[in-house]
Amino acid sequence: MRLLLELAQHGAKVVVVDLQSQDAEQVASEIVAGSGNAIAVTTDVSKPEQVESAIQEAINRFGHLDFMFNNAGIALVAEMYYMDLARWRRIIDINLMGVVYGTHFAYQVMCRQGTGHIINIASLGGLVPGPLRTAYVTGKFGVVGLSLSLRTESKKYGVRISVVCPGAVKTLIFQTAEMIGNDRRKTEEGLKKFA
Repeated sequence: MRLLLELAQHGAKVVVVDLQSQDAEQVASEIVAGSGNAIAVTTDVSKPEQVESAIQEAINRFGHLDFMFNNAGIALVAEMYYMDLARWRRIIDINLMGVVYGTHFAYQVMCRQGTGHIINIASLGGLVPGPLRTAYVTGKFGVVGLSLSLRTESKKYGVRISVVCPGAVKTLIFQTAEMIGNDRRKTEEGLKKFA
């Protein structure tokens, strides 16, 4: 949220996109209260038509798209042996395909504009594998591959592509993560040393 507030303070018009309507509205309200310009759009990033609609809303409202931050993600802590295909589908749909959809639709707009910057948020897990996070790491490796590959193609259109691979960050992702066969308290304690 701090990034959005700072962008707004520098004159950016912000479209806050979140699955949770109340969260998006709260962030947009805080930006507006700080004399910024923002709107909230409820979007499920696993649904391509909703991602396309959110980007179109930004264009309709503000006329162009300068930045696209693909930041949605969920976590799952489990041995692959205990995972079913529905869990695989959910994490890949959000963590990888959500980024693919956001990149795809923003890229089309930015290429036509001749300018823009797509920033995909991956994870240290997109560079370094780790046990109990196989599905998460698979999606994040995909985000890194997408971003690095597209970076070369995008130059001729004037579009920049970045990928960010942070380590542990203090967010709600671990509190909301599904844990199969793992003790939540012990897992969170183990992660604190990296935050």
